[in-house]
Amino acid sequence: MASLWAFTQDRQQVDQLNESALHYQSSHELEQARSASGQALEMARRIGYPEGEITALLGLVYPLYFTDSIREALPVVQEALALAQKQRLSLAEAQCHLTLGNFLLSAGDISGSRASYRRAYEGYTQLGQSLKSSSALGGLSDTYLREARYFEALDTLLLCYRITTQARDTFRMARVAYSISGVYKNLPEYGEQALDFTRQAVMLARYSGNEALHCLCVSNMGQIYADQPEPDSARAYLLQAKEMCTQVGRGDLVITACLGLATLEKKTGNHRAERDWLQEALGYTQPDDSGGYEDAISIEVLIALGNCFLALGDLSQAEHYLQLSLPSYERSSAYGLGVALFRGLGELAELRQRPTEALRYYRRSVALRDSIFFDENAQKLARMVYTHEFEQKQALAQAARDKELALRDARTRQQRWLYGLSLLFLSGGGAAYVYVYRRQQEQQRTLLELANLRAQMNPHFIFNCLNSIYRYTKEGNTETASYYLQKFSRLLRLVLENSRSEKITLARDLDALKLYVEIEALRFKDKLRFHVRMDPAIDPGFVQVPGMLIQPHVENAIWHGLMHKDEGGEIELALTQPQEQILRVEIRDNGIGRSASAELRTQNAHKSIGSQITEDRIRMAGKMARGGAKTQITDLYDEQGQATGTLVVLEIPI
Repeated sequence: MASLWAFTQDRQQVDQLNESALHYQSSHELEQARSASGQALEMARRIGYPEGEITALLGLVYPLYFTDSIREALPVVQEALALAQKQRLSLAEAQCHLTLGNFLLSAGDISGSRASYRRAYEGYTQLGQSLKSSSALGGLSDTYLREARYFEALDTLLLCYRITTQARDTFRMARVAYSISGVYKNLPEYGEQALDFTRQAVMLARYSGNEALHCLCVSNMGQIYADQPEPDSARAYLLQAKEMCTQVGRGDLVITACLGLATLEKKTGNHRAERDWLQEALGYTQPDDSGGYEDAISIEVLIALGNCFLALGDLSQAEHYLQLSLPSYERSSAYGLGVALFRGLGELAELRQRPTEALRYYRRSVALRDSIFFDENAQKLARMVYTHEFEQKQALAQAARDKELALRDARTRQQRWLYGLSLLFLSGGGAAYVYVYRRQQEQQRTLLELANLRAQMNPHFIFNCLNSIYRYTKEGNTETASYYLQKFSRLLRLVLENSRSEKITLARDLDALKLYVEIEALRFKDKLRFHVRMDPAIDPGFVQVPGMLIQPHVENAIWHGLMHKDEGGEIELALTQPQEQILRVEIRDNGIGRSASAELRTQNAHKSIGSQITEDRIRMAGKMARGGAKTQITDLYDEQGQATGTLVVLEIPI
């Protein structure tokens, strides 16, 4: 009995030492934390207490994380993981996977860290530890951010935000909202969402009472307003963040706020005020023993100061700061700062009458700029595809919710009809109910088929456009690729916006069609000519049509009719309104004709599914409108029987 009591006392002492280590970790007293964990580990091993031993091992690696001693830490974490697996301690095993993921990510092993985070998430979820599972999701999102996979990171963080919201953990909610706003900041088209989540983060951080997080969120609000751009709001928030960060002793956040304020002054040409903010930021930087800097933000301050003094005409100060930042930059991985650094050094050398040196620095600046340009273009292309997938996922989720609500309403209406008819028309009510119910179900099926066809149309269309862009990107034709990318970006946004609605205005549909033809015209080296004739009685801003019905037939005319003609050709689009509820669209091309195209297709792997999808959508639109809808394709021939093109006639219910 006495030995059991002694064992219990020893376990409590181990737990107390581990808790002391956690306290020291939270206050960043690394030596004290290491000492407490070491004592806990020694005692836990002596009394045979595996849970305490694992906690102590993980406590020992915490100081190593902050001193970048990754190689020393990994064996310790793996020792703790092996012990947890041997003792079948599921909670400890999940914690070990989470810690291992953190260290592997710091070591640059993204795939390994992602696997560890997923195991940690699965373990915590099975144990019902929702808040701990949110920590694993946060790490998982970091692995996606390292690879600029923003929408996968966003999906992960939104799930994490739902978990922390359900747990009503204000501090964690603020941290996750801040992370979500950071992801949206990397997506220029989502500026409003970035601002919305930053507002939430500021409010939640204030309620949580964590001053450091509150400072960070307020500073982030200023940065987002600066990107909008809204300089007055940006300046107000950055000044507030600077004051708050100074009060809580967060010099790193003061640097960020001062840099933001300096950037605002630079945009207005007030270089003296810019200099003052940068010099204040420099006062919070921490040089190493050799006088150099390891962190990217300090290097950024030095480079900005050098270029600021260049703008002020103080060449000696400019040279001092630019030369001071050069060795630190060469040791760092922040290659994005090199464009401004080498441009500044080149300009300085030119003013100092050192042309050879100036040319060398200018070349390095241009090479870095081009490298960053191509990286950004690659990310833009990937982001466009992910954007479409993300938007489509959201649309499908909304469609599922709408379907559930519609079915619920249908069941409610069904019950009401049944009750009323049973009272009033007991004998004939059943037949009337069946008729109404079947009609509703047919309409629901038709709506769902239309939604499904729209979902098929978008990836098919985007795939064909990306094929057009690929050649220029691969050849490295920067100017043409950039022009092509801008066109495609505008077109993609139009397509995504149009696909959200069952019907859009004819004007919006024609805008998207013209952009598409302009993109395809680049492939033909301007040999493609496109004309639109519209009956003056048609108001394109008023007429509503299902989106993306005309484009697949224009695409077929280009790919199968004109593509095989060396001299190119032309497409004429004629729009009339023979009846009030019918829009007649005639698409005429002077291509090689369907027969010759069919022969070539037997040797060509390209297969268009757009026309079949379009015909199905027109048929569905006709069912919805309870009117006629049809597609008619006619081959055109000259007097000698030679093919002169194709005429496609669409009759669309409006």
